[in-house]
Amino acid sequence: MTIFEKIKAAWALKGFAEKEYQEAIMQTSSGRPGWKTTEFWMNVGTQVGVLYGAVHGFIPAPWNVVIPVAGTAIYTICATVRKAVSDIQAARSSGSPVATETATATATVSTK
Repeated sequence: MTIFEKIKAAWALKGFAEKEYQEAIMQTSSGRPGWKTTEFWMNVGTQVGVLYGAVHGFIPAPWNVVIPVAGTAIYTICATVRKAVSDIQAARSSGSPVATETATATATVSTK
């Protein structure tokens, strides 16, 4: 990998770094900063590992795209599940109805 390819890869990661910084300082639903969550560190670890492997030539070019996308997808799924669970727990503790609770209805159908 030439120096120009390394610079191009580093420039491409600039947007990712800015997004990660915003998520790190953002408060989660539990009230703690994003950088204190497991999902955040799992995502950062994936991205750093891919960057290291790409720069040193351990990871083939097509996988340089697939691995970060998979890491981001896993991060998004984990964060969504964590938020859904905390929202359900908060709703149950406040006494309001929860989305998992079902309502029953009776309908009469006439076949004439």
